[in-house]
Amino acid sequence: MIEIRDREILNSINPNMEMIKEISKELEIISFHLFVLKDKEIYARNMAPVVDIPEEAATGTSNGALIYYLYLNKKIDLEEKIKIVQGETMGRKSKIFGQLILENGRVEVLIGGKAVKFIEGKIDV
Repeated sequence: MIEIRDREILNSINPNMEMIKEISKELEIISFHLFVLKDKEIYARNMAPVVDIPEEAATGTSNGALIYYLYLNKKIDLEEKIKIVQGETMGRKSKIFGQLILENGRVEVLIGGKAVKFIEGKIDV
């Protein structure tokens, strides 16, 4: 999780994918998840070149981890509905919604949104 000061800086970052890949290998991590939190809305970018994904338009797992991280750092509250915008710099703007709930004494992460099929294929074995 890498917090960025504002949305303009976030969108202007031109990442060095080879460097991110090398650092990811060294630290044994999958991705760099950059984000801006402004008025309970999050703008995010996720780069995972170590698994051949330079940048993703929408990332449920990373954004779920992000809202839990923000909760642990007292930047959001339980039950608060959070909107995450991702994919802007790719021209594939996505809206992801998240919420943390308390269930059976445990914090549960809810994350989701709507999807649009843009390619279809068949694998013959």
